[in-house]
Amino acid sequence: MNCATTAADVWRIESRVGRGLGLYLYRRARILAVLCLLGLAVPLLVRNVSLDANLLTWLLDLISHWQVVYAVGLLLCAGFAACHDRRWLTALPCAALPFLTAAPATPASTGTNPQAPALRIASANLHLDNTDPRPLAQWLALAQPDVVVLIELSPVFAQGLKAIPGYPHRITYPRDDPFGLGILSRYPLQSAQLLDLPGNTPLLRAVVQVHGTTLHLSAAHPMPPISREDFATRNAMLQRETRYLQHTGQPAILAGDLNASVWSSAFAGAGDALGLQRTCGMAPTWPATLGGLLGIPIDHVLASSHWHVAECAVGSPIGSDHLPILVSLHM
Repeated sequence: MNCATTAADVWRIESRVGRGLGLYLYRRARILAVLCLLGLAVPLLVRNVSLDANLLTWLLDLISHWQVVYAVGLLLCAGFAACHDRRWLTALPCAALPFLTAAPATPASTGTNPQAPALRIASANLHLDNTDPRPLAQWLALAQPDVVVLIELSPVFAQGLKAIPGYPHRITYPRDDPFGLGILSRYPLQSAQLLDLPGNTPLLRAVVQVHGTTLHLSAAHPMPPISREDFATRNAMLQRETRYLQHTGQPAILAGDLNASVWSSAFAGAGDALGLQRTCGMAPTWPATLGGLLGIPIDHVLASSHWHVAECAVGSPIGSDHLPILVSLHM
């Protein structure tokens, strides 16, 4: 009798502990689900507030980049909470918001002439401390881009580029800080110009002759928005350069590590208002750890309305904290 009573008591205690733990986890899941919902709503806010570098817009911009993480978090937390309260199922469709709030994308090449020559352009942040060009060379040999924009090009890495074949036209401006730039091209490069901009962040402009078409190409690496001042400098740089490229009236591309995701306020000005649109999806490029599993898409190729996208892909690791990207474009 005592044994039976003891077993029943143990069962009741375990049941009470289980219910208590379940209630504890449910409450925490609700809190996290609400935070994820708020994070998913941030891109809606950054498009409707002033882009001045005040504390609010800067913080909203920092929060906006992690939309995929918020979406996954919402699915997990709201899904768990729905086991206790089925009303949480109504929150699950909000996980699709990142697809709706991302900056506008360049149209796909459906309906364009499949025989028209394509331009394959790559952008790769090399990382300042990366001194081995072999992973980059191996990826380029597989990807076969026509034009390669290089970010964080150091003097040591610039020397190693000489061993990479297939790009007879080159412009390199290596530096000992993270703002060295370079362009490798199979097509002739003309009118190369290096601009020194506020914040000691240079910008490289070049004119490329592609199949008889004049292409205006800009390589950029603005400051990461780690302060309100850097946030303002990044946005101003991107808006100024997209405006310049659009005013050429000719096919144009802006490529590089833009230190802004497709949900950032930087795109609210550059993409929506000024005519250059992203050509890549939402696949993360930084940090490259775990294949970018927990990363954000901050490496971009922005294109003028002359272009359509045939292909966009994130490349394999090249020894950097960024993954490279490859875009194939048609006129």
